[in-house]
Amino acid sequence: MRRLLLVLCLALAAVPAASAGIGSDAARSFGRGLFLSSPGGVVATAARVSSWHRLAVRATRGSGISPALLEGMIFVESSGRPQIVGLGGHWGLTQLSTRRMRPAVQLRATVRRLEHALRALGRLDLAVASYHLGVGPLRRMRRSYASFYFRTPIQGPAVDYYWKVLAAERVLRLYRHDRAALRYEQRLQVKKNSAEEVLHPRPSTLQFRTRAAIARAVRAQVLVPIPRDWRRTHIRVSPLLGQLAPRHRRLYASLRPVALHILLYIGHELRAYRPLLLTSAVRDDEYQRRLTQINPVATRAYSMHTTGYAFDILRSFHSGAQKRTFFRVLERLQAVNAIAYIPEFAAMHIAVASDAPAKLALLRSVE
Repeated sequence: MRRLLLVLCLALAAVPAASAGIGSDAARSFGRGLFLSSPGGVVATAARVSSWHRLAVRATRGSGISPALLEGMIFVESSGRPQIVGLGGHWGLTQLSTRRMRPAVQLRATVRRLEHALRALGRLDLAVASYHLGVGPLRRMRRSYASFYFRTPIQGPAVDYYWKVLAAERVLRLYRHDRAALRYEQRLQVKKNSAEEVLHPRPSTLQFRTRAAIARAVRAQVLVPIPRDWRRTHIRVSPLLGQLAPRHRRLYASLRPVALHILLYIGHELRAYRPLLLTSAVRDDEYQRRLTQINPVATRAYSMHTTGYAFDILRSFHSGAQKRTFFRVLERLQAVNAIAYIPEFAAMHIAVASDAPAKLALLRSVE
């Protein structure tokens, strides 16, 4: 009877952050680390982890823990390598302890640990997070892991753990059901120093080839002007923006409405400090080509600026507090896959997802 009650408790508690609409976005965002760091590549790692599927099914049978969740933990902890020794001498598929165990024994012990954490915390998402954080910091939390994540002052890889497990589950689903999509995403992930081409793949994203195309987009409100009232927006527009087309500078002070929405949100979140300085917004192909002649950082390949979804903010801060707040805002937006950002030499390059306002609304709902 106790076992049955535990299974029912697990089933009722298995309402992860995805129930608030954030889990799938976080899985996409935190998946980038898996694409970049998986030994032998993400496809090979997914194959290794999948080879433990039967053992995961046996270990979770009757527990209420899904094999997919356990396999996600295997992916994150060991990339499916049973002999790996990690930090602190932790060993094996789930890095459970420093004691060597057969894989089947270790997986069953991992499930028991999750069950124990669930009894203490009452939610499966928190139980998974406790695998690295411990039960203590989460014991008083009665809301979702997402609420904890976006409120806690704790920082570091341990806090990200649950998102990484969700990301691994997503990768494994793609490996089993749409391997071509997995390989395509892998190619996109390695193209830039951020996931911006995953947000806006070149073949399916409209680019502005000419200044006339930008002008037409502004008239049609596909692009919208960036407000100049910095006292209200807390964003100053650099006087150098559009300097390579001095007679048409105002055209280049435009963005897609969703990108402007996020820019203004960033300004609002930093309203207690000096205004931020916007240095780049939309560009056309010709402007981008001219820019590469004077700016070594400007790409000669696919520039996100030519889509209107990207802008740059000068990395100049009045105080350490402003800098920390700025990066915290960006990290939160990136966690829900609303943006992808690249720290460049002088500026922060930020690409905005086409559905970023909806993701921002979800973020606000759990803050």
